[in-house]
Amino acid sequence: TSLPWRLRRFGAESETPAHEQRPTRARSFSITWTEEEIEKAKKIWKSILAYTTDILGKMKEMKENNSKPPLCDLLELVGKAHALPTPEEAFGRRDPSARQMSENMNSIIDAIEGGRDDVACILKCLKDDGEGIELDALQKSIDEIEQTCPIGLTELETVKRQVQEATLWEEKLENNVDHGTADSDASDGEDVITEKKLTLEKVERLVSKGRNLTLRPRSLVRLQKRIERAHILRRRITVWNEARNQENPQNIKFISTLIKQANKIDLAFPELFTLTGVHKKAEEWMDRASIAVRTTISFEELESLVSTGESLPLNVSDVLEKLRNRLTQAQEWIARMERIVPKNEDYFVWLQRFRTALEDNEKNAYLLSLVSEGSRIPVTMECSMLLQIEIDARHWAVKAKQWIPQNFDMPGEVCAPQKRGKIDDVKDHLGRASSLRDRLWFCESEKSEWVLDGEYQLIQMINMAESWFEKYHEIINYDSRRNGKLRISMSKLHGIVQEVNKIPLNLGNPSTKMNRIFSQADEWTRKYYSLIKRCGIEYAYIPADTDPASDDSLKPLKINELSAAVADADSDVSVDLEVVIKIRECLERAQIWINKANI
Repeated sequence: TSLPWRLRRFGAESETPAHEQRPTRARSFSITWTEEEIEKAKKIWKSILAYTTDILGKMKEMKENNSKPPLCDLLELVGKAHALPTPEEAFGRRDPSARQMSENMNSIIDAIEGGRDDVACILKCLKDDGEGIELDALQKSIDEIEQTCPIGLTELETVKRQVQEATLWEEKLENNVDHGTADSDASDGEDVITEKKLTLEKVERLVSKGRNLTLRPRSLVRLQKRIERAHILRRRITVWNEARNQENPQNIKFISTLIKQANKIDLAFPELFTLTGVHKKAEEWMDRASIAVRTTISFEELESLVSTGESLPLNVSDVLEKLRNRLTQAQEWIARMERIVPKNEDYFVWLQRFRTALEDNEKNAYLLSLVSEGSRIPVTMECSMLLQIEIDARHWAVKAKQWIPQNFDMPGEVCAPQKRGKIDDVKDHLGRASSLRDRLWFCESEKSEWVLDGEYQLIQMINMAESWFEKYHEIINYDSRRNGKLRISMSKLHGIVQEVNKIPLNLGNPSTKMNRIFSQADEWTRKYYSLIKRCGIEYAYIPADTDPASDDSLKPLKINELSAAVADADSDVSVDLEVVIKIRECLERAQIWINKANI
């Protein structure tokens, strides 16, 4: 609204400050009004009084801007009122109505000045300093002015409409773009592109619609700057993409920098997807390669890493060169190995070749030296693993053969081995064979086909022992203290001992126990073998160093001989032999007969 002149108050001309007086409307009380002009002015002033009284009363009640008296109407009213004689001139200074008229007009002037201040405030909020207009702050000022300003402002309605249009655009923007985080530094350390990314093309369409707004919101300005940065980044990516296959490609740090910038801008475009794919592949390769440089990896993985690193359109030479050197070292070692033991696709054939080569003294020394050298190369190689397994299997077999009799696999009597192995030691040794087998990376059915030299014989020996323990479990674990002496025949006792002595293992206490019992029984039998025959007892067991053809059956039995045999058996033999039981019965019958004869 144009306000070319400063308002003057009514009824207080002498009190107006000098700096507020302007010559634009010089007016003096010395003007002489005609009586007709005075009468006409009275009528007008009465209408003005009624009108101003009415609108001043409504100003306090009205809250909405468009329901309040417009500023332009009040300015027109004041302008016309200044062209009339003053109320004091028309009605006289002592007329109360004249004073009321002046007071009403001064209140109107105060409202006009407040409205002009509010208009100035709106204009200040509309000032764009290059960063755009903050709609929330502008809306807050509009709400405050609408609540406090007593008059209606056309400018306020216009700005409200412009803010509403900008707000609708901004709401549409909020549904598509998170522009609030685009300028933050929260993603500085993130080198990945989010999957749900708004495209640059869509944002440009939104900005194109925003340019038609009368007001320029701050969100629009931020989005325009974001688009400018996206185009700059797009040009940098295009330049890199065109030059990436040249002799001096960029390193991964350069790509990471571009990715960080893309994360800040958070807008997608086709060139960015190409960059993201290269960066992801390079990052995965660097992670694997960095670990590979510090640790031992398989030969196949090393080959794959070198091949992938050479195909990357980036400069990764600092890590790639280390991997190349290690691969060359492993390849040279494998070539030397295969000159001695040619590779075979069938692992079992290859293992057998290693086993055969190790039996050759000259090759054995060379292979041992070679495997020692290969262990210092931080690469896991199949041939090295198989060779080491066969070397360990050879050491295992050397120890196993000490426990296996030379004629173990031949029919007939089995002679004792060089050293009877303890059954627990042999079981542990077989467990180590299983551990060797577990080092093979084959399936279980294939692993079982690989057998160590001497393993089958040891398993047989363990099976013999387990079978003996199971067969004579009750006799071996018989508790004589609780159940009394075990009743057993000498033939069975002899058979138990014969079986356990054929097992080429040291079975520990059970074997010692049964041999001790048999030794006691055998010694007693040799001592009283003649007596047993004289008693007419059938006895299948014949002790060593005795003559089974001698016949002492005609010699009479003596009570004291029977008593001595029974007493010796009770004191010297840990079991109750069946032959002793029969001699004891014979002694009891003889004693009964003697007792009857003495009656």
